[in-house]
Amino acid sequence: KLGLDHKLVRIMEMEEDEGGDFDVLATEWTIGQGHAATFTTGTSDAVSRAAAAPPAILDALVFAPPLAAAEGSPSLWIGVAGAGVDFGGAQAWVSWDGGTTYEYVGDVPRAIYGTTDAIVADGPTVDASATISVTLSDELATLETVPEADRDALKTACWRDGEILAFKTAADLGGGHYHLTTLRRGALGTPTGAHASGAKLWRLDERVLSLPIPATRYGSTVRVKLVAFNAAVLQLADE
Repeated sequence: KLGLDHKLVRIMEMEEDEGGDFDVLATEWTIGQGHAATFTTGTSDAVSRAAAAPPAILDALVFAPPLAAAEGSPSLWIGVAGAGVDFGGAQAWVSWDGGTTYEYVGDVPRAIYGTTDAIVADGPTVDASATISVTLSDELATLETVPEADRDALKTACWRDGEILAFKTAADLGGGHYHLTTLRRGALGTPTGAHASGAKLWRLDERVLSLPIPATRYGSTVRVKLVAFNAAVLQLADE
């Protein structure tokens, strides 16, 4: 940016940012001859992370939520799950013409997602007896206990087998394993029902992409293509 080429300077400070770029503070060097300092080199972890290939997508969630969940307008919700620190999420592309053409609709960050390992019976709207035992796939993800008012406002909303539910208490058992209790079930008009062991649990938060469905597409079949990217959002998986 300064137009300098083969200009002799003295480096005073050098700092690497999260993207692997360097900020350099230097002063003009005008006396005598200079040479580069001797130092050992190594691989920057930030550079390695930026260049890492994105891990494969573990699972995806694509569904049309109840109108009450989307402010009365039909929409499509898209979530994506992956494992490992290098998984960042995925680009979402949709096709309304059977896959002939696709349109990019946004980036989907990695979701908070896990597998339940116990049967949960059908229950009342406010269920104080059921326990959802879940192991998260993402070692970076956490679940937090919230006040009852936040649970009732669906601030801990989850999707499981077609039911939207929210929890008040998240007991951290270690290793990404949680017990979720004091539940609000069948939220926004979704059915409660029993859930088998092995069912997937998705947190419905800002990591889930909400895509409005144009009125001209009502009743149409939509195809969704997800292309994974790494945590630095710099490398895409092969389509």
